[in-house]
Amino acid sequence: MAHTATAMESFKENEDAFFKSASKTVAEAVRTNPMLVGGAACVAVAMTLPATRALIWRSTIGRLQSEEAIFNACVRKSEMLALDAERASGEIQKLTAAATAAEAELKQASSKLRAAARELRSIETRTYGMDKKATSILDDLRVLPSKEAVALRDNVASTVEEVEKHRAAALATLKKIFKNGIEV
Repeated sequence: MAHTATAMESFKENEDAFFKSASKTVAEAVRTNPMLVGGAACVAVAMTLPATRALIWRSTIGRLQSEEAIFNACVRKSEMLALDAERASGEIQKLTAAATAAEAELKQASSKLRAAARELRSIETRTYGMDKKATSILDDLRVLPSKEAVALRDNVASTVEEVEKHRAAALATLKKIFKNGIEV
């Protein structure tokens, strides 16, 4: 255990010394030749880009390849391109079929939604007629002093409140349908 701790300390000291000397060398080079170091850094960055490497390959070592090797590479690339195009074509056909099916479902659902909205609008319109009838009944019942008339008046009033709640729910549903782009 003691040997590994000593070895680790020794390794760490050697590592620090190496990087300190390398850092000093780089700092000295930058201080004495800033333009040269900047140019070298730009070249190093450019070499990391795939397009730059391909250009350098084609204009230097690539020229040393035989015509047959270049042709064979082009044949392999064209075969890969054809396979990729075939795969993409298959995926496009599948996605087009899925989109067509979804569009049909959307149209069917849209027509169902439109029919439901028309029925809601019709019922909602009819509830306004119910209000007029209820008002007429309540006016007639207010004249009568009996307990049965008062109980019936309460019953009609609760029915009117229930109709108003249902009308509000119908209107809320119609608003949702309208927000989805379905005109009623």
